[in-house]
Amino acid sequence: RPVSVLVSMAKHPPTTPTVQQLGFTTFDDLDTVLDAEMMVEIGLLKEICMSGQEIPEARRGKVWKCLLHLNWDRESEFLVNKQQKEAYFALHKYISEVLKSPNPCAGHVIMDSVMEEFHRQYPEMYFSEHRPKVQRVLYVWILQREETLLKYSAPHVRTKIFQTSLIHLVLPFIQLYEREEDCFFCFSAFMKQMVEHFYSLPALQLTVCKFRALLAAHLPTLREYFEYKEICFNSWLPEWFTTLGAKNLELNNAKELWDRYFSAPEGFLLHYYVCVALLEHLKEELLAAPLPEVYKLLQRPKLRGVAMQDLFGEALTIKNEANWMALTHQSLDQTTNAQQPTEKPSSAAAKSKKPAPPNLKPEVARTAW
Repeated sequence: RPVSVLVSMAKHPPTTPTVQQLGFTTFDDLDTVLDAEMMVEIGLLKEICMSGQEIPEARRGKVWKCLLHLNWDRESEFLVNKQQKEAYFALHKYISEVLKSPNPCAGHVIMDSVMEEFHRQYPEMYFSEHRPKVQRVLYVWILQREETLLKYSAPHVRTKIFQTSLIHLVLPFIQLYEREEDCFFCFSAFMKQMVEHFYSLPALQLTVCKFRALLAAHLPTLREYFEYKEICFNSWLPEWFTTLGAKNLELNNAKELWDRYFSAPEGFLLHYYVCVALLEHLKEELLAAPLPEVYKLLQRPKLRGVAMQDLFGEALTIKNEANWMALTHQSLDQTTNAQQPTEKPSSAAAKSKKPAPPNLKPEVARTAW
């Protein structure tokens, strides 16, 4: 090729075409991406999930496996499936021998709490064919991470939430995958991100603080109402994050949200804004309800006629407003500091003077997170 063409290609390398450029708007086009001969284009798949179209339940399992980076290479798909099957059942065999030992481990205690929650929340599924599958997958995952989960095995109210949330997090994978090893590896990849964001006591405490600040910025009336009625955030908010909506919403609605969480650059952090958008829909009902009904609504929100696509669109709007507010306050703060005259202190005064604490405005401290 001519040198000018090569120089132009170097300056403007070819990019992956977008969904709009390719005209992908139907489920048939989703099948085209998933059934590619060589490799699934993860970028295109993420755009399809973020575009708002509903993913068919029959294809969601394949979509999640690709988005969780477990299997997007069609050439090695058979080999990867075989290796996963061998690895899972080897691990399951080893853990089965551990369970037969006379000395019970902490995993037994955690698993008992999990199965109690399963029987309490889903009695119809507890006596179905799903129960042994749920039990095996969670046993393998819990006993693999026994040391990590030991600090959450105490029967304290604040720590028991991590045990009971497992049943709500694993059920969508149980429903999607027939093969037990697929369920286990997808759930493990999912929990790796959950542990990073919400699945620890310090992270959960920080999450509550961040959410209260976000709520005060976007729904100040509701935040003031919660404070006036002394509605404790710790009594309902941790469940919203440790189950990622799988307990408080219908499972099908939670799956639609997870399609977008797996696809968005922000990932699970979008759940902050989804929760604010959810409270915005419940605002009038919460303000008019008596206190016992308020707690019932917060523990099991009722979305009447609200599509998940609309709810997620409102959450993105809230996110953009939060980013704009943070940037605006930061720029105003920088302008104010630049306009203040500065005096050069003497060398003796500079040595004796202690550094002053940062002078953050309340708005900046509230929104800059």
